[in-house]
This record gives sequence, structure tokens and C-alpha cells, in this order.
Amino acid sequence: MSRADRGQSESMDVDQLLTLRPMLQRDHLGQPAYWAVAEDVAKLLDQIVSPGCRTLETGAGVSTVIFALKGAHHTCVVPDAKLVERIIAFCRDAEINTEKLRFEVAPSQDILPRLSLIDLDVVLIDGAHAFPIPFLDWFYAARTGLREGGTLIIDDVQLWTGRLLTDFLRSEPSWRLTHELVKSAVFQRTGDAFLGDWTAQPLVVYDGDLETSIRMKQSVIDLRKVIPDGLSFIAVDEDQLMLQNLGMLEQRRALPFPESDGRYAGKPPDDATAVRDLERLRGAGAAFLVIFWPAFWWLEHYRGFAQYVDHRFARTVSGRDLMVFDLRTVLPASSDGDNGVGGKDS
Repeated sequence: MSRADRGQSESMDVDQLLTLRPMLQRDHLGQPAYWAVAEDVAKLLDQIVSPGCRTLETGAGVSTVIFALKGAHHTCVVPDAKLVERIIAFCRDAEINTEKLRFEVAPSQDILPRLSLIDLDVVLIDGAHAFPIPFLDWFYAARTGLREGGTLIIDDVQLWTGRLLTDFLRSEPSWRLTHELVKSAVFQRTGDAFLGDWTAQPLVVYDGDLETSIRMKQSVIDLRKVIPDGLSFIAVDEDQLMLQNLGMLEQRRALPFPESDGRYAGKPPDDATAVRDLERLRGAGAAFLVIFWPAFWWLEHYRGFAQYVDHRFARTVSGRDLMVFDLRTVLPASSDGDNGVGGKDS
């Protein structure tokens, strides 16, 4: 009885496989070549893939052998039939069971839209790197096929296409970066991977500015935690922040401050005017005052306004990127000075 008949337990392990360095690929001259996922990716697959996992990769090679070693129900999408034959032959010689491998021998952009992919545990994007193929691989495999909590690995992020896909997902609320490897990025899908209008994508809203996109992504998440659905909030300099483009208006209403009503251009002329405008909006139903970091200059420029807000209303969020004041309850006079702007973060 072979080891394949007895299961995977006595087969080689991933370390032994990497030591063997099987030359499954062919170079431009047709000579055997060892092209494989980096060792850190192989080690990660060894950790997160277990027997019975539902997995998919675009591209093929040593990673395919790892999925077979781990006993995953694995779909491999690759256009090279000869490479598939070499992988199967290597596994046969090494007595690695390939019964759970499923090969789709076609370009990923052609076959993925036709596959029914659900509840995948791991998706590895390591196929063609030309634009727009990595994006199509994500769109058709990971966006809908990967289960919530599942793992997405994007290989070769040193290339522009992989880097752009990585930047996009880093800015998206439904994806969480878990590992930055040497040439790969690893994400966990944390929610519904809705793909809406461009106005729902921070990286697009902020013209590819990754830092701003990530900071706004987290700030909006924090804001949702403190502002209940159905309430209105005052957003300082809302026009430049484009909050209407970040999904905040789905269940909450952002009131621009200052209002664009022609009374003055750009900013209030003095502190007293800013306070009056704030109180007018509060009287109209605004429940919170929100200041994102691009508008923190208000707290220096309008010191009287800042002191009024900080002494009169509870500061519920105070951090590097976001300040939130609850306008629904006025603080007692005895609390003056306890919430001074620039004090301890809450």
C-alpha cells in the first residue's frame, strides 16, 4: 500500500518540499526552472491550510503541491497543460495524493467568471500579472467566492498591478491586511465585499492617496461606532472631506460646516459666528460635531470656538485622526477645563 493510499500523514512535509526545489516551470528557452512562491508564503500556507479546506489559486507550481500535501479541496486555474502534467507527475513520484486537486486549464480571465465559487477558505492570486488580470482574479474569485474570515494572498506585490490591488484593498472596509511578506500581501475578508460606485471607494475618492484613504477608512469605522443610525452630525469642512462619498449618509446625515449659503466664503469671520452657526445647526437636530484631522487647524484658528465646544459638550472620541463631540447634552459648568482641547485622549 502506497503512502497515497494511506493518506497524507506520511508524505513529505512543506520543509522537505522546499528543500527539493522541484523544477516544475520552464524558462523562455524551454529549460527546467524553479519558480515558486517565496518561502514565507509557503510557510503561511503550511500554517493556515488544513485537510478539507476549500482553496483556489491562479497560477500553479510548488504552491499547488503544498495545497495537495495539506489535503485541501483545491482548484488550480492555469492555462499551461504541460505544467499541470509535470505537477501531477511530481506528486505521483512523491506519492502525494492528488485526488482533491481540480485543474481548470484556461486563462483565469476566461474561466473564473464561469466557475461557481462559494465558501472558499483561501485564495492565492499568483497567475498572470499583466493589467488587468490580477484585478479580475480578485473580482471573480476573492470578492464573492471567499468566505467572510477567509484569507486572500496576493503574490508579487512588487509589481505595479499587485501593488495597486493591495493598496485598494488596504483602503477598503471589508478587507484587513494581516501580513506584509517580502513579496506578498495577506488579507482577511472581514465583511460583505460590496463593490459600489466609485464614491464608495476611499482610494478613488482621494485620488490614489493611500495614507488619506486608510486614515479615512478607519475614521469612518470609528465614527459608525459612536454615532447611531438615523442621527445627523456636523462635519467641519465637510466639502473637502467628501463624507457623502464614504457611505456615511446611508444611515446618517452629514451637515456641512460652515454652510455654503453665501454669507461668507470658505470660513466664518470670527469665533462668535462659528459658535452661532454651530448652535443653529444643533437646534436643527445635529447630534454630534465631528472634526477629522484635515480640519484640526480649526482648533488653533478659532480658539474661542474650540474652547466653547470643549467646555460645553462631552468629547466622545479624541485621537490622531478624529474628534467627536456629543451635542445632545450640555455639560454642567463644573466640568469646565476637564475636556480641554489637546488634553488626554479618551
